[in-house]
Amino acid sequence: MKHKLTSKAQLSKTCSDGCNRNFLLFFLDGIQILKQKIPYDDDGEKGYDKTTKFSDIYLLNGKIYQTRKTRQAKNWNEINTRCVSYPVSKKKLEELGINPEEKIKLEN
Repeated sequence: MKHKLTSKAQLSKTCSDGCNRNFLLFFLDGIQILKQKIPYDDDGEKGYDKTTKFSDIYLLNGKIYQTRKTRQAKNWNEINTRCVSYPVSKKKLEELGINPEEKIKLEN
């Protein structure tokens, strides 16, 4: 069975402590598996200033891997690239019957 990894951005969400934050939510077959906090800027429109771009996102071995590109001082000529990973609950993956060796790319 082919699994489907999707994401949704939650921008300028007011959290229980009264602060606004941005989140990137990841869903596998329609079930949320990860809620990732992403940079929030009070001066930016809707809480972000489009300085961080995400690419090459996939799930493998119980982690979500992604490449982040961040521009420096509002200039895309100075770009910082980082490859990062975030763990996903093994319990949720077992419930969904995911093979840890299977690579599932983001579909958006």
